[in-house]
Amino acid sequence: MPNTHKQSTAPFAKLTGCTYKQSTAPFAKLTGCLRGKRARYLAHGLRLSFWNWCVPPATQNTTRVFSPAVEPRGIQTSHSNKSKIIGEVKVPKKYLFDFLRGHLDGDGYTFSYWDPRWKSSFMFYLGFCSASQKHILWLQNVIKKELSITGHITKAKKSSCYQLKYAQKESFKLLKRIYHKNANIFLKRKRLKIDKMLAIIGEKL
Repeated sequence: MPNTHKQSTAPFAKLTGCTYKQSTAPFAKLTGCLRGKRARYLAHGLRLSFWNWCVPPATQNTTRVFSPAVEPRGIQTSHSNKSKIIGEVKVPKKYLFDFLRGHLDGDGYTFSYWDPRWKSSFMFYLGFCSASQKHILWLQNVIKKELSITGHITKAKKSSCYQLKYAQKESFKLLKRIYHKNANIFLKRKRLKIDKMLAIIGEKL
């Protein structure tokens, strides 16, 4: 049985702290229920991937629903292939890592494993995904400028997704900034996974 609209919007409402009624409103109103600019830029990061299930099918004309709120930031909602053409997102420097936290919760991932090639070798990675190479290159450049870390970009032959990956020390350095002391809005299951991953090597955020 397909999800109802209320079921599909519930996770976003819970994550942002908005009520269900607020979470179904146009994006300009939705971001208004997040307290302060810091939370709004996190929401811009989330919007890159969450719009498909935050808006009911009957209103998924994103030009009407989202454009006034996010197109000034460089997110072209009116284009049907926006995920492939998005480039730079105009995020003020002071809110960059809040935006990245939203990006990680929406289109990012972490994974870890024990490497069998070396004894007691625990590997962990952080990554961002996008169908736009231009956007991934922008992400890489802006993160490098702030933290002096490079990561590496990959793309499988049969995949439309570009991935920007950070390993070990670079990953930990980026996570420390993404989950800064004022970071109080995030996807709890992803944060818990990260905490457990770092605990294995005796680190914490």
